[in-house]
Amino acid sequence: MAVVWKKVLLEGDAASPSDNAPANVGTTAAAGTGTACSRDDHVHDTAPGFIDAANKFAAGVVDTAALGAAAVTSAKIAQLTAALDFGGQQAQDVVIHTVADATALAALTPVVGKLAWQTDQLHPYVCTSAV
Repeated sequence: MAVVWKKVLLEGDAASPSDNAPANVGTTAAAGTGTACSRDDHVHDTAPGFIDAANKFAAGVVDTAALGAAAVTSAKIAQLTAALDFGGQQAQDVVIHTVADATALAALTPVVGKLAWQTDQLHPYVCTSAV
């Protein structure tokens, strides 16, 4: 299977089920509202022959003046070689990996469960297949 990045649905993006009773639909096309989705009990009564042929986040910059000029160096912040155990504690002020567009997202090293924020879509993505 190929590398797969799936767009994460955010609150307010999904259509809401309607409580309206189903109504007959005609054979004439009409534009929908785009704000409601079908329910599992949704039915249509059709006639025979009805089928015709910003960036959201700024670039990740560390304010070394606020931390002290020598506080952030590659010698002090090394890449992890094992899982980081938070011992039940919170990770605060975390920003997921930010990319500009689909090309930058596809260029990431894929790891199942990896998160990325795509700024041109203003949506998070999760890697679901890395093979």
